[in-house]
Amino acid sequence: MEKEIFVTKAYLPPRAEFEKYLDRIWDSAWLTNMGKLHEQLKEELAGYLGVAGIELFVNGHLALEMCLQAFDFPKGSEVITTPFSFASTTHAIVRQGLRPVFADVRRADCTLDPEKIEELITDRTAAILPVHVYGNVCDVEAIQKIADKYGLKVIYDAAHAFGETVDGRGIGTFGDASMFSFHATKVFNTIEGGAVTWNISPAAAVNAAGGTAGSGAVPDEGTDGVALYTVEDGAVPCAGAAGAVTGISAGPSPAPKAAGKDAVMTHAAALTSDGSGVRIDISGKSGFAQKLYQLKNFGIIGQEQVGLVGGNAKMNEFQAAMGLCNLGHIDELIEARHRIYDRYMTGLAGSGVRCLLTDTGCGTGSNAGCVQVSSQDSAADRTAESTSDGSTRHSIRRNYAYFPVLLETGKRRDEVFEKLAAKGIHARKYFYPCINDYDCYKDEYDSGATPVARDLAARVLTIPIYHDLETETVDEICRVLTE
Repeated sequence: MEKEIFVTKAYLPPRAEFEKYLDRIWDSAWLTNMGKLHEQLKEELAGYLGVAGIELFVNGHLALEMCLQAFDFPKGSEVITTPFSFASTTHAIVRQGLRPVFADVRRADCTLDPEKIEELITDRTAAILPVHVYGNVCDVEAIQKIADKYGLKVIYDAAHAFGETVDGRGIGTFGDASMFSFHATKVFNTIEGGAVTWNISPAAAVNAAGGTAGSGAVPDEGTDGVALYTVEDGAVPCAGAAGAVTGISAGPSPAPKAAGKDAVMTHAAALTSDGSGVRIDISGKSGFAQKLYQLKNFGIIGQEQVGLVGGNAKMNEFQAAMGLCNLGHIDELIEARHRIYDRYMTGLAGSGVRCLLTDTGCGTGSNAGCVQVSSQDSAADRTAESTSDGSTRHSIRRNYAYFPVLLETGKRRDEVFEKLAAKGIHARKYFYPCINDYDCYKDEYDSGATPVARDLAARVLTIPIYHDLETETVDEICRVLTE
């Protein structure tokens, strides 16, 4: 190869687009502290992702840490999670004074196995933290049933799942909260960046002071400052100058430029579990949105009041500018990745090399699974289907963030890795080793307790996929994999 090929490549928008935002930054001299571009991106992302609430952060890791902190779990509480993920998932739990408890994953899609969760629940368990690994959607229904049964919170690591939907419902609306990463290597990037999203039902707001765990209710929601509104034209929450979430703007907000009418309608329908389009303004001091806002800004409430032990995790205006540019191209980028995915699948057909992007999972019943849909399909096309045994198949819009393959043995995986590297093609062993085999955790945990995750980690290889990867490179990678 004349040039080095890496597992992913950051998308950079046309320079002229970015420079227009730079002109606005120079004119305002507002570089950080929730500036106008930050607020604009927040609004457009809420519409695109179809979420009722969103807060932006400097990176995904701090977004996850502060999300955990906002739930006020007692120190030492246990969080059931997966060992098959990036280091950040577990580190965020530990750095918040909580104890990770590792459950095994499903061989089919590498996501947390619901059947392994319940046996690990103790009186110290506070939450479940699953990961949508490679963009494979977790079995959100089964996980939620377990959480509801035991009164646990569900916090999703959705770092790999930007823009994905389940039956037209944004992936960031499941559980109690979701974290997204906008790192340069992700499908959507703000150079570095991240977000926490949440979805709240009307019933949760009405009964906010004593909301049911796992029902989508935000924790510790005091009834003061909670009001119900009807969504109009994709309007989304925005933060006021003092940091309170101020709810609907005075007039209808413009539709997100990247999303289009269908996405705005999806957003309105997805704001509540029953699709009524009712949404909530959280401005009470104990509100989850207000907590997140304060935590990322040193816990500051006002000029003379600091109410929480927070940090500095604010997204700056340059990051927001990159995000606004890239959001305008996101659907075409996902479609480009989809074409590369199809090329790989054609090249690997019949070879015995298995892609770990799977059509199983995300539903209930023995035949449950997923039907992939294009990013151009309308929300009306993304509907669940019932199978003959009463299980459900769900329509999933994927983002094709990664292309992981599973080789026959760890030795074969390493051989392919080296052969590709010799050609200037740099695959990655995502995720090897398992987190419970890290030097910092292996004295406390035994990866033998999660045998499926350990086996997958020993044989997985993530090969390059990005928007402008050349077909000749894809074909060469397929040749190395199948020879």
